[in-house]
Amino acid sequence: MKKISWLFAAIFFILTGTVSAQSENNVPKQEPPHQISAEKRTEQMAKDLKLTDEQKTKVLDLFKKEEAERKNFKPQSRPDPKEMKAKFEEERKKQDTELEKIIGKEKFVQYEALREKAMKEHAPDRN
Repeated sequence: MKKISWLFAAIFFILTGTVSAQSENNVPKQEPPHQISAEKRTEQMAKDLKLTDEQKTKVLDLFKKEEAERKNFKPQSRPDPKEMKAKFEEERKKQDTELEKIIGKEKFVQYEALREKAMKEHAPDRN
């Protein structure tokens, strides 16, 4: 009787492990968070800041370039969060410099104010 109990217990644990392993493999991988396309970002910026057609074209090119760089970025190993934050800040400053050249100082100041407002609305507990 003891042998049969141990046999059933062993079969139970084997089946439980097999079932859980299969269910983990069938879980669909999560997509990265949805990001607004370069075209939509450009259209919104053009609307908010009243950009000219030439400025819209240049801004769209800049956003598409940034989007392509973001898609192609794949860290080799687990990156240090502080290093990643510093890298993204550096990239953002570079993009902001390019954007300011395209749209001008006055519109860039308006853009920064809109961006700051949007950040506060999406993450009200951040300072």
